[in-house]
Amino acid sequence: MNMDGLKDAVIKMLAGESEKINTGTFENDMTSFATKDDVLTLLVHLGYLTYDSETEEVSIPNREVSKEYLNAISTMDWDEVSKSIKASQKLLESLWNMNGAAVADGIDKAHNEISILRYNDKNVDGAISQIKSRQYVEALKDYKGNLLLVGINYDKKTKEHLCEIEEWKL
Repeated sequence: MNMDGLKDAVIKMLAGESEKINTGTFENDMTSFATKDDVLTLLVHLGYLTYDSETEEVSIPNREVSKEYLNAISTMDWDEVSKSIKASQKLLESLWNMNGAAVADGIDKAHNEISILRYNDKNVDGAISQIKSRQYVEALKDYKGNLLLVGINYDKKTKEHLCEIEEWKL
């Protein structure tokens, strides 16, 4: 259920963001929930969320807890959320495997589902050249490991995405 925006708040936090809450309405029991804030406050008390008293926001504390939220969602009636999470995982795996065609296909599907996406007019080679020429990788100079440079282009005429992936050794 999306009581008072609860589902939306959980999705937002799974994406790494935090959610503003009012902890003052919580009745300190586990049976009467009037608002999203009551549920989120209880989850703070149980250790499933962290609370920042300065910003009055909650967030998922770490990857292990995030996995538990994903497990819980997979058994609930949150089909759209589960499908989006699985599609994101598949897209990320395709990226790690340097499968540009699969990445482009995943972006195509996301583009069809979310029509607000906007793109600059730059071909895939131009995007990777820009990453190199503007030295974007310099921000990661202390990173130990390899990087993947990804150029994605949307062709307005053919309505297709193209993706090129290049490994970059630091």
